[in-house]
Amino acid sequence: MAVTDTRSLSKESRAEVRLRAVEAYLSMPGRNMGKIASLFSIRRQTLRDWVGKYQEKGNSALSYDNRGAKKWQNAKLSAQQASAIKRLINKKNPDQFELPFMLWTRDAVQELILRRYKICLGLTTVSDYLKKWGMTPQKPKLQSYKQQPLAIQRWIDEEYPAIAKRALKEKAEIHWGDETAIRSQDQVGRGYSPKGKTPVLRTSGSRFGVNMVSSISNRGTMRFMLFDGSMNAEMFKNFLRRLIKGQDKKTFLIVDNARVHHAKIIQKWVAKHHDRIELFFLPPYSPEHNPDELLNNPLKAKLKNTTKAQNKETLISSASSILKSLQNAPKTIRAFFQTETTSYARATAW
Repeated sequence: MAVTDTRSLSKESRAEVRLRAVEAYLSMPGRNMGKIASLFSIRRQTLRDWVGKYQEKGNSALSYDNRGAKKWQNAKLSAQQASAIKRLINKKNPDQFELPFMLWTRDAVQELILRRYKICLGLTTVSDYLKKWGMTPQKPKLQSYKQQPLAIQRWIDEEYPAIAKRALKEKAEIHWGDETAIRSQDQVGRGYSPKGKTPVLRTSGSRFGVNMVSSISNRGTMRFMLFDGSMNAEMFKNFLRRLIKGQDKKTFLIVDNARVHHAKIIQKWVAKHHDRIELFFLPPYSPEHNPDELLNNPLKAKLKNTTKAQNKETLISSASSILKSLQNAPKTIRAFFQTETTSYARATAW
């Protein structure tokens, strides 16, 4: 009698089928394994495994059935345990629990639960919990280990509000400044093409670029200067001179702690023009708190959608055109002050 499907049978019935198949094979003249496997609708290798177990341990080997969920697969976290795990992965990193992971991955969360509650969840179950907690896999933002959280908090809570209060009193305009490099490689984006046929972008084969220094305000204004070579004190002084030219208000410029910003020649020049401009400095290693850092995003995104520059002059022309269009888009500039790490700079005074 052929057996077509054993999945709906009880464990006892499945054990009986195994025993019948093995006995049929062992009692068959010539022992044709393929014929018996076909009769019981199983693979030849499955029958071979059953026969081996029977010959080694007898009937007891065939009565064992490891199908179905394991005890730990039906395990789940209590509401209190789930809440605790969610809180831990929101506030701490894996290395704080001495886990061998840099970020919270499914494996890391699985290991944390196992260590803390002796519950071994499957990765699919861990994924379900993470989704339920509103968590998604994301590319991490890089942050210097030298960053000083207390200094950043002091800047947000005390130092910047004091600068904004002064600006309001002195009718000054606050700007955030930054420098960046624009390279020909920045124009290489992605394009649609038939599957299996990689698109080809013809280039001159050479690499070139130009540097930029810029400043933006929370009112949506933006100033920039493109230049060759590295940023040095003379170049930065030239930008400051152009920044205040024609301005009827004093400028408070907030920049990072690059050495060139603290150069003696800059200090001397700023002191001489104290009635026109003052420099203020962000906490060390905190670029994410500088709204002007975000100017790179639309600039380089738009560069990828322009004709590929074959020389430096064309790249400069494209970059300049994009930057000028951004100068006429104050709403875009103001959006740089809406992120989690830059929203503190939206207000002019407290």
